[in-house]
Amino acid sequence: MKEDPKFDIKTIKEEELCDDLRKLKPEEREAFIKKKAEERGKIQKEIQELSAKRSTFIQEEMKKQPKSTADKTFDEAVKGMIRDQAASKGLKIPE
Repeated sequence: MKEDPKFDIKTIKEEELCDDLRKLKPEEREAFIKKKAEERGKIQKEIQELSAKRSTFIQEEMKKQPKSTADKTFDEAVKGMIRDQAASKGLKIPE
């Protein structure tokens, strides 16, 4: 998430702030927000890295899994339909 250049913590009313920010002095609030934004950025980066690792792991595990009979039957049915349609157009698809 990018920082909004129009955002200014000083323009927000005191009663609209969360409890953590109300406890701070006005000059400390900006530093607090920057610190939280940095923490959020690090966490988001970690989430992206873990998500990529998870995706890779799942793909590798799926390759290890043998296809079920239902999957094989469906695949063969689709291949057969494609061959039939191609044959009707004068094309031959090898087995």
